[in-house]
Amino acid sequence: MKVLRTPDKYFTNIKGYPFDPIYTDIYADDGTKIRIHHIDEGPSDGPILLAMHGQPVWSYLYSKMIPILNDSGIRVIAPDLVGYGKSDKPASRNDYSYQNQVDWMNQWLVKNDLNNKLLYKEFAVTDLSHSRTIIEIEGKEAFEVIKKGSPLNLNNIQDGNCANTIYHGIN
Repeated sequence: MKVLRTPDKYFTNIKGYPFDPIYTDIYADDGTKIRIHHIDEGPSDGPILLAMHGQPVWSYLYSKMIPILNDSGIRVIAPDLVGYGKSDKPASRNDYSYQNQVDWMNQWLVKNDLNNKLLYKEFAVTDLSHSRTIIEIEGKEAFEVIKKGSPLNLNNIQDGNCANTIYHGIN
């Protein structure tokens, strides 16, 4: 797989987006390294809001909410899906499949130890763009985390169905 990367210089001085970038390397099925960007803002001991985005946006979607949530004691972790924002972009449209996004974001979840961080904390997962939040319905590690916080019976979720927001303890 050929991967494109937007140079960081194109993201400097974006109004209202003062967040330090964090990058995680994951791997496509063919072994290609893919860099995924996320931000992690707020108190390290606070409840976590995992702020996922849909198409065609990136973590900038949450830039005005993050300071308000942080002031309320909530930690916000907002990744850019592969192909969006500061994350790497596969060059071929054929690489942009739902399953690839699920696989890539599950790797990101595990590499950042979010599967463990979320198991013992109050948390929420949200997707304000009303697009499918890809870690909600697939992947063993994601399933165990999401199952803890979901008001839904995830054993009954079928392919193509998901909830836009799930929570555990954050009101």
